[in-house]
Amino acid sequence: MASDRATALRERALDALRSIGERQGQQLVELDPAERFLTVLGTLIIQRRVALVKKDVDPEPEDAEFIGWRDDEFAYLLPAAVRRRVASFLRESGEHWPHTSTALNQALVRRGVLALSPDGRAETLVRVGGAGDRRRVLRLPLAVLDGTGPLAVSPSSPPSPSNDTWADDLAVVEGA
Repeated sequence: MASDRATALRERALDALRSIGERQGQQLVELDPAERFLTVLGTLIIQRRVALVKKDVDPEPEDAEFIGWRDDEFAYLLPAAVRRRVASFLRESGEHWPHTSTALNQALVRRGVLALSPDGRAETLVRVGGAGDRRRVLRLPLAVLDGTGPLAVSPSSPPSPSNDTWADDLAVVEGA
C-alpha cells in the first residue's frame, strides 16, 4: 500500500512539474521577441560586450565582439552574429531564446524598427567597411538601441539609460 501511495505522489509531482514547464514555455513564446531582442542588444552595447564600427571602417581584432556597423542614423547588424550574441547572453542568464530569425524579423517589422530593403526583405544589402563590400544586414535606427527613440519604448519596456548619445561614446569603435 505504501508503494502505491509513493507511486501516486510521484506521478502527481511529475504532472505538476510538466504543467509548470508548459506554462513557462508558453510565457516565453508570448514575450515580444522584438522587445526582448532590443533590450538585450542595448544591454550588450552598454556593457561593451559587442561593437559597432563606423560604416566605412573595418573592425579591428581588439574590438569587442563585432556585430556590425553604424552611421549617424542606423545600425547595420550582421544578422547571424547579432542573433547568436543575443541568444548566448540569454543562455548565460539562464533564459532561452525560442524565436526563429523569421519570427524576430517579423516582430521588428511589426514594431516599426526594422528598415526593410526596397524589395521588402528584412535583410538590406549595403556597402560597409573600408573596401565598401556589399553585405546583407538588419538596418535598425540607432535610437531604438539606446532607448531614446519613440519606437523603442513600450509599456513593458524598462526606462532608457539616458537621453544622451551613449551609443556614440560607448558602443562605437572609431577607425584607426
